[in-house]
Amino acid sequence: MLRPVARPLVSVVERWMPNALVFAIILTSVLGLAALGLTDSGPAGVIRGWGDGLARLLDFIAQIAIVLGYTLAHKGPVERLLTRIASFSLLAIAGLTVRDIMGYTPITLFVSGAVMLATLLLVGFA
Repeated sequence: MLRPVARPLVSVVERWMPNALVFAIILTSVLGLAALGLTDSGPAGVIRGWGDGLARLLDFIAQIAIVLGYTLAHKGPVERLLTRIASFSLLAIAGLTVRDIMGYTPITLFVSGAVMLATLLLVGFA
């Protein structure tokens, strides 16, 4: 009942709605110009501030990716696809399931991130 009404709306949105990258570029440009006009920072300072802010977001982005990956792995269609893919590998011989692997993935990422951070702290960021 809803499908005949939704199809034309979906086709209009798919045709005219820009990609998320377009929004990111436009908003970055508008905010960069606003920062130049409303603050005492020059172009180098604005770019440096944008880069520093982006680097702080990387931790948050990684955490969201881990949670999203774990959540998607437990949904029916994705879990069936991952199970089908895993059945062709040595995981089936070892008796591991996709849920086992997805459960250890965040732990592995955390430990490897801690090792990289420790290395950077010991060696230095230069």
